[in-house]
Amino acid sequence: MRRTFLTIATLSAGIAAMIAAGQRGLEQTASAQAGAAVMQIPKFRAEGSWAKLPSKWVMAIVSSTGIDEQDHLWVLQRPNTLSAEEKAKAAPPVLEFDTEGNFIQAWGGPGRVMTGRRRSMEFISIRKALSGSEATATTTKS
Repeated sequence: MRRTFLTIATLSAGIAAMIAAGQRGLEQTASAQAGAAVMQIPKFRAEGSWAKLPSKWVMAIVSSTGIDEQDHLWVLQRPNTLSAEEKAKAAPPVLEFDTEGNFIQAWGGPGRVMTGRRRSMEFISIRKALSGSEATATTTKS
């Protein structure tokens, strides 16, 4: 009876030690993984002076961007989001910049509201232009 008790006590102590060691190992692995994941998150910040717009224009909220095969940045912005005072100086909805931030060209115009099908057609025109196909949108150069 005493021998059975010692065997059970020894096995129980061994199992408890293995569970504790395994749990500690899992906690260390989890904290190491969590720390590594946090360190790998990139941090971005806006560079407000990079894009050089003509002085007659103000940029509104940017809804999307794209890079073409010449490494030019295409910006789709929403002129109607500007305040009433700034709307007169609103840049066109689509803007193109070179790699140095210099303004190349713009599409669209003042007072042009794109909704529904018209907006979809404008986006298709932009995609065609970026892919090298002929675009149907009007072009405005500074």
